[in-house]
Amino acid sequence: MNASTFEPFRDFVDDPPTYLLVTHLSCIYSVPVFAAAVYCIIYASPPLMGTMKWIQLIQVTWSCALEVYLTIGATPVLYVAIPGGYTRGFLGLLGISTKIQAFVAVLLMHCRNYVRQVYSA
Repeated sequence: MNASTFEPFRDFVDDPPTYLLVTHLSCIYSVPVFAAAVYCIIYASPPLMGTMKWIQLIQVTWSCALEVYLTIGATPVLYVAIPGGYTRGFLGLLGISTKIQAFVAVLLMHCRNYVRQVYSA
């Protein structure tokens, strides 16, 4: 095998249709679950919880935003063998670069984890 003609991804499926379909359709059941969680936090939580229910509401809101962003907005396709990937979501169709999409994903993860860490003591 000649090193100059070696193509490691020559036979690699670069557009995984089943993965993309399942990822996009997962929003159909995850958003109603988040909506039910918001309903339970606001209306079914006891008054004894006090301000803790608002902290839970913020946590669920950030988690839902991250879920929708990753399943519909960015939809990352990762290469497991190498540290790389690309996005195949709605934001890619709008022409938003992968760097900006990755930044927004990291920002949403940070906001969600910040609420969890600050109020988990």
